[in-house]
Amino acid sequence: ATVAVAGTSAVLTALAQGLERYERSRLHLVALERKTVEALAARLGAATLAERRGMLAVEPARAEVIAGGALALAAVLEALGREAFVHSEADILDGIVLDLARRGAGSTRGTEA
Repeated sequence: ATVAVAGTSAVLTALAQGLERYERSRLHLVALERKTVEALAARLGAATLAERRGMLAVEPARAEVIAGGALALAAVLEALGREAFVHSEADILDGIVLDLARRGAGSTRGTEA
């Protein structure tokens, strides 16, 4: 599966579900089809900046770039030949922490004081 993380995929997933506010549990591991991403990109692109800022799932600061982000995500899916992606609320930082924990990083074992 193709996994997407961070702002654009979170906003698109929230918009697709009609969420009015950020709800991690309702976004994590939700699949979105490319045709839905394309429809949202068209909707966001046709909206004025004020209209995008009024969409509750879109943070006001992201309103200027979300239409372009949606187009970019649709283009990436098309280039990869993928019909959908899965949004993850866990990103690379979660992976780094998990990896460090598995390696025992931060441990004082085997070090001299």
